[in-house]
Amino acid sequence: MQVDTNIKNMLPQDMPTIQALDKMEAVFGGSEIVVIAVKSDQLWETGTLEYLSALADTLSELPEMDKVMSIFSAFNLESSDDGFSVNDLIESIPENPEEFAALEARIRDNDLAMGTLVSEDFKSIAFVGLLRPSVEINDDQLRLEIERLVAKTQGDGYETYYAGLPLTRSFVSLHMATDMRRFLPYGIFVMILMLAFSFRSWMGVFLPLLIVIMSIIWTFGLMALFGIKFTFVAMLIPVMLIAIANDYGIHIIAHYFESIRTNPALSKKDRIIKVITSLGMPIFLAGITTIAGFLSLLSHVLVDAQKVGLLASVGIFVAFILSLTVIPAAMLLLRIPLTVAGGAKEVRFDKFLLGWTHFFTSHPRKILVGSVIILLIIGLGIPKIVVDTDPNHYYKIDDPVRVNNEKIGELFGGSTQLSILVEGDIKSPEILNQMLSLSEFVKSHPQVSDVISIADMITRMNEAFHGGDSTYKVIPASRNLVAQYLLLYSFSGDASDLDRYVDYDYQQAQIIVRINRVSTTEINNLIHDLEAYIADHHDQTVFTSVTGFATVMGILIDFLVKGQTYSLAISIILVFLITTLVFRSFIGGLISTTPLAMAIISVFGLMGYAKIELNAATAMLSSIMIGVGVDYTIHFLWHLRDYLDEGLELNDAIHQTMLHSGKGIIYNALSVVVGFAVLLLSTFLPIEFFGFLIVFSISMCLFGALAILPALIVLTK
Repeated sequence: MQVDTNIKNMLPQDMPTIQALDKMEAVFGGSEIVVIAVKSDQLWETGTLEYLSALADTLSELPEMDKVMSIFSAFNLESSDDGFSVNDLIESIPENPEEFAALEARIRDNDLAMGTLVSEDFKSIAFVGLLRPSVEINDDQLRLEIERLVAKTQGDGYETYYAGLPLTRSFVSLHMATDMRRFLPYGIFVMILMLAFSFRSWMGVFLPLLIVIMSIIWTFGLMALFGIKFTFVAMLIPVMLIAIANDYGIHIIAHYFESIRTNPALSKKDRIIKVITSLGMPIFLAGITTIAGFLSLLSHVLVDAQKVGLLASVGIFVAFILSLTVIPAAMLLLRIPLTVAGGAKEVRFDKFLLGWTHFFTSHPRKILVGSVIILLIIGLGIPKIVVDTDPNHYYKIDDPVRVNNEKIGELFGGSTQLSILVEGDIKSPEILNQMLSLSEFVKSHPQVSDVISIADMITRMNEAFHGGDSTYKVIPASRNLVAQYLLLYSFSGDASDLDRYVDYDYQQAQIIVRINRVSTTEINNLIHDLEAYIADHHDQTVFTSVTGFATVMGILIDFLVKGQTYSLAISIILVFLITTLVFRSFIGGLISTTPLAMAIISVFGLMGYAKIELNAATAMLSSIMIGVGVDYTIHFLWHLRDYLDEGLELNDAIHQTMLHSGKGIIYNALSVVVGFAVLLLSTFLPIEFFGFLIVFSISMCLFGALAILPALIVLTK
């Protein structure tokens, strides 16, 4: 299987935002950059600059690099007898204090270098690598090459930091491999422990585990067969299957063992037939509602969420079929475990279940009123939920990846860019002045650290042409003068310097906006402000689109909220319809969804209070929670109805349901909780938080099914 860590691929490729990004990269080259920052108190010494100049040359020689921007490659526009000339910012390494002072003055006067290539305190310099658009970049290889260079500058008074989207992708891939090495063995190990604790029988361990392994093999095999790449979010699939795929087997084995203890005279074949007949419909319902919950992710706008929903559904379907075929066949062939055949009692557990049921059915009104009050308080946290898609927030606050990104953001304004595409006669003073006006608006936003375009270059040429008089740092009045400046620049400097800002025919240009490391909510607000400003003050046929990786992160926010809303609504409606049809009761369907509604409010309220972000992982929470959590309600209600049909009074029927189905429900929930708990070992914060929230939500679903549901049924009769 192949690994895909590109955030851009999370979105549908036919989206206008993605198409604009592809168009921009086709004209101006890739928008991805790598930034290396070197900090030192001895930066401005001859030996240090000579060493860093050699480092810049080495960086430029990397096959992935198109161009490396640094003070060693930067140019300076200076007045000359011919109008202006393009000279190197550093023509030679300074050797005395006077030369260093002159260099500092040139840097401070150079808008392209100051604050972008040299920090404001003059203690750090940056190397900005522009990647070749025509080369298939191997993120891991690039990261290793950068790390090799960085290792040479660490120590001896140097602090070196490096960041950039390709490096972040490589680290995501690296951390994914680490997580998978943890998730599978630890997940299977804790599942074995849980099954052994629950059943105290090798059969109770082996058969559910066999189903889990077979469902994982099927799912991964289909991924490889259809070329579905392994993504950041897809890491959840094996853990989901470890946690969920054994649920049906657990119910079958729990009822099988219970039948052995309560009716030992029954033949093995008759016992298995009785168990499967009794459980067939509730297991079918549990399976179909779980699959419906996962399939609701197909309504999600994120491509990764759709893939997870589809693949997890396939794995669960396989587990469902195998549980109803392989497990009964195996039980027929295998000997009954001695611990079960010996009639071992679970008196304490039975007493606990009866005491639990008595408490919640004896005070139903108080229980429900108290639950509603607590739920309302927790629900107040929902508006506090923060939506964020910044890959930097995948990592813990002290992780080197996050430290590097935040340090570069602090020193040089980050490594994330967006571009405003401009179409028309780029040499026209009218369009150039509009570009400057728009740039000034963009600069007014605190998230923006730098804005540059061909219009800025023209103003510098005009200023230099007039002897450095700052009053001429404006766009020339005529198109011909603009054309002459550009021609003069091509004679004196390197015309390819402008390729990043304008195309060869001067019909397309881009305004490059560098954004500091801030929340993607703020980036999204910036993009919306920018688009609204263009619509109100400029010609949208000239400023055609706002694009770049920052826009991808920004638009993901809207998609996460919409996807969460759609999948939540669809999954709960599907579950309600299925349970209503099966129980042939509108009230039955409503009661089935009550524990789910309670769990949903509790989880999202907790997210708000605990400041857990809604991101690509947690966005799938509601569908999974509903799909899994409804199982407990279905099993409880189905068996309760059976006991009522046998003529038992309501309270007696609830007690019998708790005794005979409660154990299977609890074992089932424990297996899900234990399975998802391994996500707490993740190196990624979103995955870790997802694991915590799933554990919490399933616990709430279990509490709802075995506490709130009995109280509600007693109160409403």
